[in-house]
Amino acid sequence: MFPSDAEENEMKELVERRRNQQIEITASSPFATIVLPDGTEKKVSLPFFEKPYNPNEHEQPYNIRGPQVVISPMALESFTVIFPDIYLNGKKLYIPPVKFGISNDWYAPVLNC
Repeated sequence: MFPSDAEENEMKELVERRRNQQIEITASSPFATIVLPDGTEKKVSLPFFEKPYNPNEHEQPYNIRGPQVVISPMALESFTVIFPDIYLNGKKLYIPPVKFGISNDWYAPVLNC
């Protein structure tokens, strides 16, 4: 919680090394596949993957929010997104299909006074 001077310097050096790393994110396609609850599949364009992304070329490199993508004109209770192959510096990342759905779970934040 209260780092020593040596720990603070080590952390600053780590951040600087990461900031100077060459990173490029690419995709095999700018389209994702959306699987609807009835099994219907449709392709949606992901503008973020239309060209390689290099964080060193952006003013706020760690804010990688892209434009909004409309999946359906109506609300969906569940759907699955299958992303194209995504690469980090040419190395393929394993990204399984991502399932979205409505949860009926309760969330109770912990208050620490």
